[in-house]
Amino acid sequence: MKVSVETIRAERPEPDASFPIAIIGMSCKFSGGATYPEKLCELCEQGKSGWSEIPSTRFNYRAFHDENREKVGITIAQGGHFINEDIVKFDATFFNFSHEVASIMDPQIRLQLESVFEATENTVISLERLEGSNTSVFAGVLSDAGKCYAWDDRASGYGRGEGITTLILKPLTQAIADGDSIRAIIRGTAVNQDGKTPTITSPSAKAQEDVIRECYRRASLNPKDTPYVEAHMTGTMVGDPIEAKAISSIFTKDRTLGDSMIVGSIKINLGHMEATSGLAGVIKTVLAFERGVIPPSLNFDRPNPAIDLENWKLKPQGVPRRASVNNFGYGGTNAHAILEAFKPIDSQRHSLRQNGRFSNSFDEHGNPVPTLTDNTSDANNPVVAKSLDCHSEGKESEDSGRVTASSTEVSRIFLLSSKESDVTNRMRLDLARCIRARQVAAENVDLASLSYTLYARRSKFPWRFAISADSVDGLVTTLETIGNKPVMVRAPPLIGFVFNGQGAQWAAMGREMFVYEILSKAMAEADSILRFFGADWSLIDELHKDKTTSRVHHPSFSQPLRLSLQLALKYLSTLKRGGQAVIACINSHSSVTISGDESAIEEIEKQLKENGHFARKLKVQAAYHSHHMLPMADDNLRSLERSSSQNKPGITRCTAPQSLAVKSIILRNWELRTG
Repeated sequence: MKVSVETIRAERPEPDASFPIAIIGMSCKFSGGATYPEKLCELCEQGKSGWSEIPSTRFNYRAFHDENREKVGITIAQGGHFINEDIVKFDATFFNFSHEVASIMDPQIRLQLESVFEATENTVISLERLEGSNTSVFAGVLSDAGKCYAWDDRASGYGRGEGITTLILKPLTQAIADGDSIRAIIRGTAVNQDGKTPTITSPSAKAQEDVIRECYRRASLNPKDTPYVEAHMTGTMVGDPIEAKAISSIFTKDRTLGDSMIVGSIKINLGHMEATSGLAGVIKTVLAFERGVIPPSLNFDRPNPAIDLENWKLKPQGVPRRASVNNFGYGGTNAHAILEAFKPIDSQRHSLRQNGRFSNSFDEHGNPVPTLTDNTSDANNPVVAKSLDCHSEGKESEDSGRVTASSTEVSRIFLLSSKESDVTNRMRLDLARCIRARQVAAENVDLASLSYTLYARRSKFPWRFAISADSVDGLVTTLETIGNKPVMVRAPPLIGFVFNGQGAQWAAMGREMFVYEILSKAMAEADSILRFFGADWSLIDELHKDKTTSRVHHPSFSQPLRLSLQLALKYLSTLKRGGQAVIACINSHSSVTISGDESAIEEIEKQLKENGHFARKLKVQAAYHSHHMLPMADDNLRSLERSSSQNKPGITRCTAPQSLAVKSIILRNWELRTG
C-alpha cells in the first residue's frame, strides 16, 4: 500500500511546472520493526533484514508449501518480509469510525490512514491547515528462500514483503515560503513502457535506458554527476543483468574504472513490496542524504556472473548528494526519479518570507537565493530545524546538513494534545524519553523550536496538557514528575435564538408536567439561570399562579416562560430509550402493546387499572420486541449460517441481506435461501 499526498496552498502563486518538488514529510511501516523512517535507516545501516517465516496471523503456509514447483496451488516460499505490528488493531474512534465499520475495513486502508496522519505529524502540518486546502491524494515470481539476492549469483527470484509508506509533497517554492521542513527535492520524473518483449514479465534494456535518459533530459541534468542509483534489483536471473547493463550504459559511459557508480536497493532488506517498493526506495535515499551514509548491500557475496561489475563500473564508492531511483512493474512499466539533497546556503535562505515579501530567485540547482535588503527579520516566520523535527531559526550542522539552534533562557509553553486523556499522558512521557535520548547522544534540543512546533504546527485535539519551562533539564523533569491531569477543551458553543409566535401561552401551562422529576429539575435549572441574569421573579412560581394573578401574557414574562418550558420538553424527548419495559407496538390511536420484565409489566398494569384504563397481560411465553429476545439472537444467526451453506436445488434466494458487523459476520443475500 502506498500513499502520496501533495499539498498545495491555494493562496500561493502557481510555480513553474518544471520546478523541483520538495519532499516535506515521510512515514513508513515495514518489516523488521522499521515502523518509522529513522528505524528504517538503522535497519539498513546495520545490514539487517526484515525477513521472517510467514506468520500464522497471515495464513498457514505449511498447508500450501511444497518443494515441487510443478504442483498447482502451492507456494515454494516459506517466508517473506512482514510488518511486525498486529494489523488487526486499529484506533477507530481517533479516525471517527464506528467500531462496526472499522471491523470490516480492509487492513490496508486502516494502515493507510495511520500512515498519512504520521506523515502529516512528521512534516508538521496540522489537520486544521489541511482542512479545506487544495490537496491531492494518490493512493495506490517468488524465490524459494523468500529473499532477494539482488545482483548475486544466488539470484532465483524475489522475496515478497509487506509495507506502507506516505510522502507529502509540495512545490519547492511554496515549501520554502511556508517554512516547511524539506527532507529532499525531486528534480525530475519519467515513466514509459517496455512494449513488446519475449514474455509479459521480461524487461527491456532499451526501455529502461530510455526512461532514465528522458528523465535527465527533462531536468536538464547530466547523468555523470549522479554517483548513486537506488536500483530496482529484484534478485532475478533475467531482470538483474538487464537493469545493471542499462544503468551502466547511462551513468558510467564517461567514467574511469576508479570512478565507479554506486548501486543499492531497499529490496535486499525489506523484500519486494510491489506497489510500495518505489516509495520505499525514495525514503531510503532521502535518509542516506541526511545521514551522509549509504547502507551496505545485504545478501551480496558473489556477483551474478551475467553482471560485469568491474567493466560496467558499478562498485560501491563515494557518498553523493544526488541519486536516481529505478522502479519497474512486472507488466513492463518503467519509472525513474531524480532526488537531490536540499541544502540551504544559510539560515535566512530557507524561508523566503522577508519583510513581508516572497523571493522567487534561485540558483542553477533549484536552491533559493536570499534577497534580504536590510537586517529586519520576521519573528513569526518559522525556519526549518531538524532537531525533534521542529521549526526554528538556526545554523546548519556541517555533519548532517540539518538545521539546529540553541535556546535562550526564556520560559516557554509546551502543549500536547490527543483525543483521549490517557494518550496525552503517554505522549508526555514519550516526549521526556525522546529529549533524554537526544541529550545522551549530545544532540541539540531547541526549546523555542519545540515550543513553536507543538503549539502552532501540530493538530489540536480535545484533551490538552501544557507546561512551561526555561531549560531542557527543567522541561524533562517537569514532564516526568508533574501530576497535573490533561483537561478537556471544548469547542466554542454554537448559540441559537428561539422565538416562537405570540399568543400561544396560557396561565398554568405545563403545570401538569411538573409531576415528572426530569422536567421539574430542568425547569428549576432554567429558573436559576434566569435569576443569575437578574430576574426578580421565579419561572416555577409564575407557572403555578391562577388565571387572575398570572402575568403570563406580559411579554417580559411570556417569552422566558414559553422558551424554558419548550426547552425542558425538548430535553425530555431526547432522553435515552430502552429500559425494563418498552413500547413494543402501537396498535391504534387507543391501543398499545408494552413488553419487558415481568415485574415492570405488572407495575404498569396496576397503575393503568387504578387510573381507569383497560389493561391485561398477553398469554405469551416470551417478552417479544424487547431485550428478552437478545439471548436468541446468536442461535438464530448460527441457524442462518448453516442454512446458507446448504445448496438445495429449486429453492429461491432471499433478497434481504443479514449482517452482524460487530463480529465481522456478513450473510450476503446470495448466501441466504428460503423455502
